[in-house]
Amino acid sequence: MEPLHIIHPLFEAHILPQGAQIIAFTPRGGAPFLWSASLETFVAGKPFRGGIPICWPWFGRVRMPAHGFARTMVWTLVERIETPLEVRLVWQLSDDETTRAVWDYPFTLRLEMVLSQRLALTLYVDTLVATTAALHTYVAVEDVRSATITGLGSDYYDALQGNTFCSDAPTTLVIEGEIDRIYPHAHSTTQLQTPQRTLHIAHQEASDVVVWNPWKKLDDMKQGEQMHMLCIESARILTPLQNTDSLGVVMECETRNEP
Repeated sequence: MEPLHIIHPLFEAHILPQGAQIIAFTPRGGAPFLWSASLETFVAGKPFRGGIPICWPWFGRVRMPAHGFARTMVWTLVERIETPLEVRLVWQLSDDETTRAVWDYPFTLRLEMVLSQRLALTLYVDTLVATTAALHTYVAVEDVRSATITGLGSDYYDALQGNTFCSDAPTTLVIEGEIDRIYPHAHSTTQLQTPQRTLHIAHQEASDVVVWNPWKKLDDMKQGEQMHMLCIESARILTPLQNTDSLGVVMECETRNEP
């Protein structure tokens, strides 16, 4: 199952059919939007760390497998339209014997990707029960310690403190150590600023935004590699998806010239 490799005048991208997971996206003449662990290799049925995994029909370790099964199932590419301005892909996943063994409900998921100089993903969920979800976006940064995030709001739940609710946080977030938070009142768009650029990340139909960095090296990372990534996730956790809801993310880059 080879990744789909798209070379377009406006961008280059790699997408895994497993999970319909985009693992690399670079606009022409720009820096990569997404990060993947350099020691990670694709193994069928195993989650791949990087890009934008789809966490569904649950988020976290509320049951197994962690973050659900959508990211380890093979999706079907049902539509591909290429123009000089963009590439539009539509992926689909429906229930089968494998999914019914762990979650006994009918469903159809549709993921629309629109790739141009920006990256836009929309997940459409059609099922009869409430589900939680996240577009678990691994953003590439030069150094997470020099990055700041605005647009998150001042309230969050801190997973490192037993999901304690915290308020009156600074409106500009600086990453100074391990972080794992759910922001329930984030703006519709957050800004990730680094010395070289600003990434505008729009969270469409999201009820929450998750921010995560482990600060320590994980098994699939080289030493220090965790300092070059930051997860900023569009999510529906505290307000689950109902019936035919959707969840989306749009990423656009504003590059700054050095003085």
